[in-house]
Amino acid sequence: MWEGKDGKWFDKISIGGHLKNYDSFVNLTHFKGHTAGGFGGCNKNIGIGCADGLVGKAMIHSTPGQDDMWDIAKEEFMERMCESTKAVTDHFAGNIIHINVMRNMSVSCDCEGIYAAPVVTPNVGILASVDILAADQASVDMIYAMKEEYRHDL
Repeated sequence: MWEGKDGKWFDKISIGGHLKNYDSFVNLTHFKGHTAGGFGGCNKNIGIGCADGLVGKAMIHSTPGQDDMWDIAKEEFMERMCESTKAVTDHFAGNIIHINVMRNMSVSCDCEGIYAAPVVTPNVGILASVDILAADQASVDMIYAMKEEYRHDL
């Protein structure tokens, strides 16, 4: 469990056990759409990807004591995911870089595997920043700058 700071939803978040063994972090993300998160970029990659498999992901996705792992509403889910991201980025402060690869983008998350929607956008390129919000905002801005025919699904 990692300590959170001033969280609305968590005082602690359960993160993958070996992450604390490192003093730097390269956040390499395949940018795409995501059903619950809107866009799946650097924020989602850390917030969900670094949460441990059972406890951490359940803390973000569900209300304690509920059987339905997907019962959290979209806005609350986003807040929970961001609190998880904050715990990780605070730990690696000054030693983290965020990279979004904008290639083969679909409205679906990679976690959907063969059931994912088809690729709908042209390959854009790679964006990087030491500021997680700058990397994700620039990626979203590039999506909105595309012609409607390429971005409508996203």
